[in-house]
Amino acid sequence: MAAKRSKVSDRIAKFISDIEKKAEKHGVKIILEDAELVYAKGEKEGCAGYFDIENKILAASTKGKKSQFLGLLAHESSHLDQWIENRYMWDKLSHGYALFFEWLGGKIVKREYLEEAVQDIIRLEKDCELRAIKKIQHYQLPINLIEYKKKVNSYLYAYLFFLEKRKWIPKLYSSKKVWGKAPHRIPKEYKKIPRNLYRVFNSLG
Repeated sequence: MAAKRSKVSDRIAKFISDIEKKAEKHGVKIILEDAELVYAKGEKEGCAGYFDIENKILAASTKGKKSQFLGLLAHESSHLDQWIENRYMWDKLSHGYALFFEWLGGKIVKREYLEEAVQDIIRLEKDCELRAIKKIQHYQLPINLIEYKKKVNSYLYAYLFFLEKRKWIPKLYSSKKVWGKAPHRIPKEYKKIPRNLYRVFNSLG
């Protein structure tokens, strides 16, 4: 058992080390904090992790289960990969966040532009998650991939729910009661929330 734990620890160390080397090469600072939430510069609301290209910071909370932290780091570091490897996609799709959150804050936006913005967010996040899944597999990280994919689907479908309700519901998609109802296969597109998942979104949101 000790040897097996050692191999897992070695793979985790290699995973983190590779991210740190890539970040350093591209001038991005890594912040791993033993806290419930991390705070991006100028933001009052905290989150579990973020990739801030303006200030070149990749941050993640290490609090909680190891699998949760590793999945979070796989995700945020995949945003770093997107920015490095496909700047055109990153620049084109990341604008969707600003428009969507401005609309949530009360800005008037044409429906067609709003729906396009949400689909741009989903496309960017889906690409990020597919990269993260490959990392989990490559480094053989101790993460249940079926659960991870269900959480991915819960997260991405949630954007459609937020669009319908015109409100952001923090952590709605991260509850096991919610992601447990999500499908475990990554679909080609996110156009309509599966019925069972919609019901649980609606009951909590």
